[in-house]
Amino acid sequence: MKKKLAICVLTLALMAAALLMAACKTESKTLNSTSDIFSYLLENGEFSEMSPNVGEDDLFELYGIDSKKLESYEFRFSQERLNAEEIAVFKLCDPEYGSILKGILTSHIASAARQAVGYNTKERCDMIKNTKVYEKGGYVFFVMNMGGEELSEKLLGLIPEN
Repeated sequence: MKKKLAICVLTLALMAAALLMAACKTESKTLNSTSDIFSYLLENGEFSEMSPNVGEDDLFELYGIDSKKLESYEFRFSQERLNAEEIAVFKLCDPEYGSILKGILTSHIASAARQAVGYNTKERCDMIKNTKVYEKGGYVFFVMNMGGEELSEKLLGLIPEN
């Protein structure tokens, strides 16, 4: 009788532990491509309709970004420009280009913040000004959105190290 009781208690304890682990489980998904990251952002954030990807010619001519140093990228803007939403995700094929790209993107964000002062709300201007550029696992990215900081922090946990 004591043996049956002990087995029942042990079984219940194991079931409780399994339920607790399932309830506490954090996201274990990893994102392994620029398109995976872009899709994740759209699925988990609140964005207005986004433009098509910026073309390679425009990357250099408008932003000074060397596409030869990139494996892939997603650089998109809200079609409603007053929303001031942007998603930029770059997979580097030249790791040394990361710091240069971070500088280019930081300058782009600063320029967007200066331009927004004349036509956007204080809340949107602060959102742009507070957008940060991140680098992890061969990716350089930023998320310009009202929930961009939170989404960026989540991304840092989902992008594997090299």
